[in-house]
Amino acid sequence: MRTSLPYQNNVVDIYIIEPETKEFPLILFLHGGSKTLGKERFQEWQDNLAKEGIGSASFDFIGVGKSTGSFSESSLADRVGQVIYIVTWLHDKYPQALFSLYGVSMGGYVALAFFQKYPFTLAYYTK
Repeated sequence: MRTSLPYQNNVVDIYIIEPETKEFPLILFLHGGSKTLGKERFQEWQDNLAKEGIGSASFDFIGVGKSTGSFSESSLADRVGQVIYIVTWLHDKYPQALFSLYGVSMGGYVALAFFQKYPFTLAYYTK
């Protein structure tokens, strides 16, 4: 499922795959700092994880892919804000899911900064 969410004055493009099971863990993939290589890098992984009963979501940070806004104005703090927005939205949509973050390159820094700022956020979103 592909959807777009309003975020501040921009639109964030998200790709979600739900497995056929009723309850499932969910991984949020965070791409690196490339302006051209966004969430698409994870789609094969997402397809394979769904076959194993694991849901996943990936999104383009502001200014990347189909998300609007200025890439050059998207700081680490801005990206962490985008992640907390997406995690909150996903939790509302999938309240029973156990959440994980997976970041590649700059996405790894974003994940670490997210947990530094919100250390108990994902623990709160688990059963």
